[in-house]
Amino acid sequence: MIDCYCLSCLKGIRQNGSLRQLFYVNDVLCSYCRSNLLDCKYFFKLDEITVEGLYLYTGKIRELLIQYKEYNDEALFPLFLYPYIKYIRKKYKDYSLVVMCSSQESILKRGFNHMENMVDVLRMEVIDVLYKSKDISQKHLDFKDREKIGKYIHLKNQELLKDKKILLIDDVITTGSSIKAAYRLLKPHCKDLKVLCICYSSSFISDARIKIEKLLGK
Repeated sequence: MIDCYCLSCLKGIRQNGSLRQLFYVNDVLCSYCRSNLLDCKYFFKLDEITVEGLYLYTGKIRELLIQYKEYNDEALFPLFLYPYIKYIRKKYKDYSLVVMCSSQESILKRGFNHMENMVDVLRMEVIDVLYKSKDISQKHLDFKDREKIGKYIHLKNQELLKDKKILLIDDVITTGSSIKAAYRLLKPHCKDLKVLCICYSSSFISDARIKIEKLLGK
């Protein structure tokens, strides 16, 4: 039986995995590295918007997302949504995907569209209706300036949304300014609109006890 290698630690997945992985391997992470990701499905509010988040944006998942996006490690794209493929396809089976947009400049620099690659593992319809007119990195902006970033997000081909149920997906939500802008552009034109983010800031977990337990994996 041919082994494959974990994209994080580079060890053999069957060699460094569980009994389950010995017979069933489609994941690109070994069980040890997968267990180090804080996968915590959690619903939180951004104004009137309900968002479903999958991972706390801290520790190993944050490192891997930065490696993927900022160091152009395109091979990492399957790892983020792999554990949730069946869950998302079942829960949103009648939905089409709209991914949060990057600027054309950012896509050209990176060499790939990181969001389109991430959702490719879901094998769901992706509708291209959002674009970003300016390449602005939020990490260099203060909170007040981040709230203004929505003015660079625009809607195109709105007819493609007619009578569609849409799942809007972003990779990480820290302040929520971009996703709020995109939501308000999409909402008037589709039949239904849900929001999913792969990673979310622990600041959205309002209960301190829950926050501590989730961070500690209890």
